[in-house]
Amino acid sequence: MKVRKLVCKAFSQKRASKRREVCVDESYCVPKNMKVNMKMIINVKKKKILKKKIDTERGSITVFAALVFFMIIVLILTCLEAARVKVAALQTQRALTTSLDATMTQYYRPLYNNYHVFFMDQGLPRTDEKRKIEKYLKEYLNENMSTKAWESQDGTQEICGMQLVTPQIKRVKVDSAVRAVDADGSIFYDAVLQYMKYEATANLILKSKEHFQLMKDCEVTAQVTKKATVANEKLGELGKDVLRVIHAVEGLEYTSKGLKKTRSGDLVCGSFFAKKLCMGAATQSKVGVENGKVWQATHRHYYDIEADLTSIKNACEELEREAEKKEAQEAEMQRLQAQGQEVPPPAETPYPFLKKIQEVNQSQNTLLSYVNQAIVCNNNALYYIQNLDNKKGEAKQTIREYGQMLEGKRGEITEQSFENLQESKTALDQDVNTIETIIGMRGQITQNQAVLEELKNEIAQGLGEDKSQYINKKNKIHSLIEKLKREYKLENLKFSYGRISQEDPSNPVKKIEQLGNGMLSLVVPPGQQISKKHIANADYYLQAYRSNQVSVAEANTRGYVTGENTKGLLQSVKDVFGGENRLKRLLNNGTGTILYQSYVQNYFTNFVATGEEVQNTATSLLQTGNLQAGNGNAGNENRSSRQGNRQENQTASASTSVQNPVNLTKNTGQGEEVIEENLEHALDYEMEYILCGKNTDKKNLQQIVDRLLLIRTVTNMAYLFSDKNKMKQAYMTAVAIVGFTGLEALVRITQFAILAAWAYGESLVDIATLLQGEKIPLIKNSSNFMLQYQDLLTISRGTIQVKARQLAQKNAVVKMQYTDFLHIFMLFETVPEKSYRTMDLIEQNMKKNESAYFSFKDCIYALNVKCKYLVPKKFIAIPFMDQFGCTEEGWEGNCQQSYSY
Repeated sequence: MKVRKLVCKAFSQKRASKRREVCVDESYCVPKNMKVNMKMIINVKKKKILKKKIDTERGSITVFAALVFFMIIVLILTCLEAARVKVAALQTQRALTTSLDATMTQYYRPLYNNYHVFFMDQGLPRTDEKRKIEKYLKEYLNENMSTKAWESQDGTQEICGMQLVTPQIKRVKVDSAVRAVDADGSIFYDAVLQYMKYEATANLILKSKEHFQLMKDCEVTAQVTKKATVANEKLGELGKDVLRVIHAVEGLEYTSKGLKKTRSGDLVCGSFFAKKLCMGAATQSKVGVENGKVWQATHRHYYDIEADLTSIKNACEELEREAEKKEAQEAEMQRLQAQGQEVPPPAETPYPFLKKIQEVNQSQNTLLSYVNQAIVCNNNALYYIQNLDNKKGEAKQTIREYGQMLEGKRGEITEQSFENLQESKTALDQDVNTIETIIGMRGQITQNQAVLEELKNEIAQGLGEDKSQYINKKNKIHSLIEKLKREYKLENLKFSYGRISQEDPSNPVKKIEQLGNGMLSLVVPPGQQISKKHIANADYYLQAYRSNQVSVAEANTRGYVTGENTKGLLQSVKDVFGGENRLKRLLNNGTGTILYQSYVQNYFTNFVATGEEVQNTATSLLQTGNLQAGNGNAGNENRSSRQGNRQENQTASASTSVQNPVNLTKNTGQGEEVIEENLEHALDYEMEYILCGKNTDKKNLQQIVDRLLLIRTVTNMAYLFSDKNKMKQAYMTAVAIVGFTGLEALVRITQFAILAAWAYGESLVDIATLLQGEKIPLIKNSSNFMLQYQDLLTISRGTIQVKARQLAQKNAVVKMQYTDFLHIFMLFETVPEKSYRTMDLIEQNMKKNESAYFSFKDCIYALNVKCKYLVPKKFIAIPFMDQFGCTEEGWEGNCQQSYSY
């Protein structure tokens, strides 16, 4: 210390000499020219004493300052540790996402190559499957989270920098997996849409608009025609009561097909009817029959009750006279006896009172039986007239609603169709007037009934054996005869019969019924065999996962036509299209529906599309770059064992099988080379299966043909409604069948049935043309409507096939082919129906061609993975931190990630 002071003093003096300073002390110097006084010396001394005190005393700090310093340090370290943990969590989350991305590249390559959908199938039971996926994930995570190293010049691996964030993976668990069959088939549906949204074209959307318009036109026609049919059926129900009234009053026998006739063509009349009892000889004017054919059938059945009553009256008068003679004879005998004179013997042949009385009573009994039958018939007539009166109001309301709908839809149907339907509306109004006229007969029938009741009461009493009884009976019979002449009127019960055919007309409905149930044999092209392929578990996934799903209704067009249930035919149009709810869903998701339909049309076969046509479609897509095989990992350990069973599980391909439209690729080491591979199909008519879900090709094709018949029958009926000549032909036939009633409603119902049969026959020609692979006009006209009325009466398979070939040559503004109609039907299928049935087909095909163990139940579309990781402690290791998630090893954390194709 002394040495240091001396050195410092020396250095200060040296500096002072150089600066020309005067040193007062070794620690204080002033310039030479500065005046030094006592005050300055004192200050220098004080500073010297203070400095000496500071140098000699020990330093100290307060406890509070220490705590503040400690908290600041802890805060800094805590922030650093929290940042480390947060960064570790983000790093683990990113690594998990990357690992899932790598894991999901192990999609099933054959499925993608053939159908371009991504699904992962490990070919293992679900427990082992999860373990395998977890193993892959953990390996990928460890690789992604490993610390990057750099290689030094001497070849050693050295870690770069300080390892502040090194999370360790403790556990990886597959929490859940979304399968292809989940969510009512929407998973598979979405997978298809993800691919097809890049394949859609504007032409497809424009064509779909045409299909929407066809559906709309068909439904409008069906709505209006159905309303017309409902109105006609309401009056038709009344017409049945009218027929019952005619039968009760007039006596004509009838069936559901028309008037009952004998083999010679004469009408059949019943034994008893209300107008059977006639006062005097029956004439057409007296009994109120204006139609000659009706008169010819009934004139032999009338009974003249006036003659019987007159006979009874004359018998009573004769008995009265004979009774007077007898009384005179008895009085004369009594007088002679009283005078004691000889009484002459009685006459040898006295008048036979008892025999005459028996004859009169027998005549009364015979007449009584006729009167009783007439009373019963009158009661029946009154009952049916009351039914007419009760139902008339409802029928009027239905006709009014029909008129309102017809006016509202006027702009949506052709003008000619509107005129024809308007005529039917006018005819219905006239029918109501006819029914009201029949209801007006109730008063006369009631009056006739009262007179007959009085007559019945009188002739039910015996004649007796007294003169007064003869006189009383004679007077009453005379009074009844006069009353019958005055009040019993038959000419007021006059029915306005329509035209009655002189011969039994040929009913086209019967001709359609005679075709039988084998519709396929009529429309399938000659020489083409229907596939006999079948699958064991049809509609498996739909039944297993959507057991409450209501499928599109099956069509039964022929049943409606032959059953003359036009309303059922038109209602079935809405059922096949799925009703209003499906139409709303279609409009809300039209784009997705069209894309899925395009996928089905490109990747699945149908009756008309050949393997070559489908292959050309796929090839053209491939050439444009829109269809390429993926690069999925097909090298799973278990895949080889599954594919090893391919040969032993394949069966011989049928001669009608077609090629799959997808081209495969293989890696040749010098790039990818396109190859073609033919797949064996479980069913040949795959699009038909997606629509119908039956277990055989034949059943699926039958259902499609029935649906085509339904939609074409309705559209063909729409044309027939606009053709006056064809409407007239059908009307004349209907008049010949049921025109005798004079009710236009029954005639119109029969006319509609004939038109439906005609449209059905034309539809058979349409379907035959479609199945030949040709196109048909969207809307028919007089030049391309093939079946004439006479053709309908002799329709057969030969007629249908000849007309089909002729129809294919006809020109039209808009023409449609078989697949276009399949497109329409597909639009109205629900997502579960389409998705699950598509999976049925793909699974069956993959089992035949790739592995017998393939199943969509095991195909994974999305994964949800949970991961537990550990971050070692670095900057903080305070014991009580375990309350915040820190263990002895470090910080534990959890993260999860969902991933899908």
